[in-house]
Amino acid sequence: MNQLLSYMKKSAIFRNPYIRTLYRILRETIDKYGQHNCSIMAAGMSFFGLMSLIPLVIIAVSTLGYVLGSSETAQGFIAKILQDNFPKSAKEMLDIIYNIISSPERSVINGLSFLGLIWSGMRFFNIMQGVLNRIWVGATPRKFWIERLFAFLIFASAGAFFWFSFAIHSLLTAIKNIDYLNFIIFVDISILWVAIGYVMPLIFLIAMTFLVYMFVPNAKVYWKGALIGSIFSSFLIEAFKRLFSIVVLKFSNYGSVYGPLAGIIIFITWLYMSMQIFLLGAELSSQCQVLFLRPK
Repeated sequence: MNQLLSYMKKSAIFRNPYIRTLYRILRETIDKYGQHNCSIMAAGMSFFGLMSLIPLVIIAVSTLGYVLGSSETAQGFIAKILQDNFPKSAKEMLDIIYNIISSPERSVINGLSFLGLIWSGMRFFNIMQGVLNRIWVGATPRKFWIERLFAFLIFASAGAFFWFSFAIHSLLTAIKNIDYLNFIIFVDISILWVAIGYVMPLIFLIAMTFLVYMFVPNAKVYWKGALIGSIFSSFLIEAFKRLFSIVVLKFSNYGSVYGPLAGIIIFITWLYMSMQIFLLGAELSSQCQVLFLRPK
């Protein structure tokens, strides 16, 4: 491996300053990823992310159902979000969530879910703050109460982002139902909606990741570095989601190993790998900022 790296450094293409800069960024990103124990941190984030998912979904359905006056409409929209953002191989886990949010006993769960959401959801964002502050060069931990307040603000921002996605979804649905739209844009509308179905989740993921990289670390973050990292991690997360689904569905005998827990194990595995990619993107953003995006 060292001989290969030595040969690459002597090659003509490696004399290009842009190639050398790219190599330095990737090398530092991988080195820092290991030094910061991001794999272990991703495991903790995955655990608390899973703990907060079901209470979060229950409260989202309850709130949206109250606003719309229809619990069924809210359940359908939440189901669509889950299908767009989670791999198809996590169907068993999604079925569990669907059964919970459509259960007639959900009104009893709602009161308990608020406590679970406050504990696990806030803990998830606290861990994320600590990890990103450790990753970002020059970042310092916030004071205890400020950290808790900031975690709550992140949580509230996630809720606002959810409502924004609901508004966009409603707008696109209304546009889709316009009968004469084919004559206006002169293209097959079915192809257009398939493209939108692939692009919109990616755009939302890039935007959400960019905001996290930009504002969560307690440091001066330059937007170019945050944007590079968010695009990198979002594309990888989306690609991994689709590849993960293909691999798991192709090798469908995993149920014989894990039994009834197979769906949950698959979901946790996907979530853990996604968190690793998310932290790798954060490391890349930090190194881009250090090496060539910091103002001279």
